[in-house]
Amino acid sequence: MKALKSSIICILLLTISLSFLLTGCNIDTQSKERRIYEESIETFFTALDGQDFSALKSLFSRAVIQSDDDLDEQIHKLMSIYPKDETKIFCDGLLGGDYKQEYGKCMSTVYTTFPIVCDGEYFWVYYELVYEDDFSEENIGISRVFFYTADEYCIAFHDDSWKLPKDMGLLVYADRKVENEIRAINKFPYEFIPIARKIDISDVEAFLKLNKNLSDFTKEFGEPNAKDSNRYYYEIESEDAVRYLVIGIMGEEVYYANLVGEFDFIKCIFRKQIKYS
Repeated sequence: MKALKSSIICILLLTISLSFLLTGCNIDTQSKERRIYEESIETFFTALDGQDFSALKSLFSRAVIQSDDDLDEQIHKLMSIYPKDETKIFCDGLLGGDYKQEYGKCMSTVYTTFPIVCDGEYFWVYYELVYEDDFSEENIGISRVFFYTADEYCIAFHDDSWKLPKDMGLLVYADRKVENEIRAINKFPYEFIPIARKIDISDVEAFLKLNKNLSDFTKEFGEPNAKDSNRYYYEIESEDAVRYLVIGIMGEEVYYANLVGEFDFIKCIFRKQIKYS
């Protein structure tokens, strides 16, 4: 009996040890991927800031360089529309990845979309990188970059039928304009209407403790600076940074309120309790 117990304990300890090892490998892989991806982005924008055509082109995979007939034209277009100033990149992680493993060979592709700011202008970038490919080294490098001005990305982002292009290489979207100012609110673009007023977040908290009706809320605090189908956005008075109140709407009721910045979530102000039967 003691021998059986000892065997069971050994098996459990071995299982736990293997779990930690596998988890550790996964964490190491994710950390490596993110480091490679961020280094590639930094190299890309260093070349762009320096208006270095050859350096930019060399970052794309050989397969893209050979197949993308207007890659040179798109690089020149990007350099012509991009401001000559310091770039601030707001990439906080990978959106996803595609992987292939077969007979000991691997292919790994990672990608995400992120906002940047240069000379006070917003841009959004979809950046896709193949960082390993044992099947064909021709694919290693940047596979796709879709570069959007704030107006272009705002139009695309709020179009329900919009999908990312399937084209390989570089595409620069910089032609269409919207009527109003564009603001980045929690990393996404919105047409913004300035309104002369001051909203104190403590007043919002006090109101929502007693009343969640949307009509009453807008009577108290006014129309939003920006909105979409189920959210209202209000600019909040702040001394140190730009802040926004996000009001989540369900029918005629406010069901959450969050405080956010241009590129980050700050805190939850209010969330309706859901009762489960």
